[in-house]
Amino acid sequence: MRSIAREERPAADRWLARGLALLVALCVCWPMLGRGYTLAYDMVFVPDPSFTARGWGGDGSVPRAVPADALLALVGAVLPMWLVQQVLLLLAVGLGVLGAWRVSPARTLLGAAAGALAFGWGAYQAERLAMGHWSLLLGVALLPWLLRAALVSRERDEPPWRSVLLIGAGAAAAPTAGVLTAGLAVVLAVALPLRSRHRLLVAGSVALFTATWAVPGLLAEARLGADPLGVAAFATASDTPYGVVVSALTGGGVWNRLVHLDSRAGAASALLGLLVVLVAAAGWRRPGGWWPSAPRAGVAVAGLGLVGLALALVSATSAGADALTWATGEVPGAGLLRDAQKWLGWWLLPVSIGFGVGVERLAAWFPARSAAFLLASGALLPVLAVPDLAWGVGGRLEDRPWPAELTAAAAALDDTPGSGAVLVLPWHAFRAWDWNDDRTVLDPWTRLVQRQVVVRDDLELARRTVPGEDPVAAEVGAVLDAASSGGQVDPRGLRAVGVRFVALDLTTAGQDGLEVAGETLYDGELIRVLDLGPVPADPRPGPSSRLVAALDVAAGAWWWWVALAESRNRGLGMLRFQRTSPHRRS
Repeated sequence: MRSIAREERPAADRWLARGLALLVALCVCWPMLGRGYTLAYDMVFVPDPSFTARGWGGDGSVPRAVPADALLALVGAVLPMWLVQQVLLLLAVGLGVLGAWRVSPARTLLGAAAGALAFGWGAYQAERLAMGHWSLLLGVALLPWLLRAALVSRERDEPPWRSVLLIGAGAAAAPTAGVLTAGLAVVLAVALPLRSRHRLLVAGSVALFTATWAVPGLLAEARLGADPLGVAAFATASDTPYGVVVSALTGGGVWNRLVHLDSRAGAASALLGLLVVLVAAAGWRRPGGWWPSAPRAGVAVAGLGLVGLALALVSATSAGADALTWATGEVPGAGLLRDAQKWLGWWLLPVSIGFGVGVERLAAWFPARSAAFLLASGALLPVLAVPDLAWGVGGRLEDRPWPAELTAAAAALDDTPGSGAVLVLPWHAFRAWDWNDDRTVLDPWTRLVQRQVVVRDDLELARRTVPGEDPVAAEVGAVLDAASSGGQVDPRGLRAVGVRFVALDLTTAGQDGLEVAGETLYDGELIRVLDLGPVPADPRPGPSSRLVAALDVAAGAWWWWVALAESRNRGLGMLRFQRTSPHRRS
């Protein structure tokens, strides 16, 4: 065991951590690494993303990807988006593995590897990746880094600059990612013995970064109402033979049953996943000595993990479903709670930390050679439990070239003078194209053009339709409902609600047969764009959009100022080390 002790091999500890993170990232993402785009469910990357008010939260719509869409549009002006997407996917998979290794209290290299794989390889990552939730996974991957940053700041008694940077990165990725990172940061700030000004720094940063998407959500012109269908549709589901509790304990159970893994349908995957949890629980015996400068850090991490587990399970109970129904109908922004399983991101961290230590404790009962074998076998246990995370979630994800015809149609829309929104038909929120192997993918037109885009935001499921929140989509839907199935849509009704253009997706599944008369602006094999005629001018930006823009600028400026402060702090630290090092050359 001494030969694989981390403290005796610091260089091996660093490079093996990086190597394992890269290996896991490549093993998962390899089919997605080409000069194309991986499009699946909510993962929509386009070649030339448009910088619009919708992307930074200034158009009054529900902020689903704010401010990530705006940031991607800025990056896309400099770098090819296929490269940006692939870097983000590699980070979403590999960054968590590396961070979990670095923060693990395990004393051996194999113990740290076990903890890292328990965090970064599981049903949670597989199902969320299949759903296209790269931004959520990126936020989850920041959690071990946030814990490590808090521990380092406490040990050195320094301002928590790194924690602030990670909080900002989580909030920029997605609202849920922002809640996950902010929640851990606040819990650690309360639990750790920090200076009062350092706690205020964390709290103020959480408030500022969260406001970039929370304020647009509060100001959104969204329809709110009690929605029992939505709560039931997004509740944690069972993806194992043993029910919802086992699914949640082992990291699975996303609401969309179409992305459940084949391996999870058998007993072996669930039993191996439960074994990981049991070993992790054994590892949490006497955690007080893990981080001497912050003895309550373990309690904080474990407590937050249990909160995440409870949130994932609450929607599966009648009382919990009733509470969520009330909240989504009465509390703005409470819709974040409907997809309950995603809060298991907090649960993954204590499982990872405990599993590495638990494997070491079990191995300590055996002779050295047998112990090393047991450690290696334990490290592979998470992989054996979910083997179909590999190779693009068992071949479900792979890149495809983006048709130039769609970007040409988008350019034609943007180049046409005058105001007016774009209606996308068929009237569905998701598309399925044969050039993308008929994978279900969210409509991309909100990211393709500068104009306002109207897409149906109702969630159409196999047995129910969950009502959307966009009042403009509701008005347009009423106009379309007035036309009988396969009938002619009145262009005057569309122009009355601000729609000037219609983008007819000619190849997607689910054609509704509606016809609209207008001047052809672009005609291709995949897409046809019609101009219905002039509409009233778009309203000027109101006070709310200026407020959101000011918040975005303030948050961006604060993040960069903290980044400069952290780099300056690290530079001074290295200078002090060089001046005091006994090995410094004269």
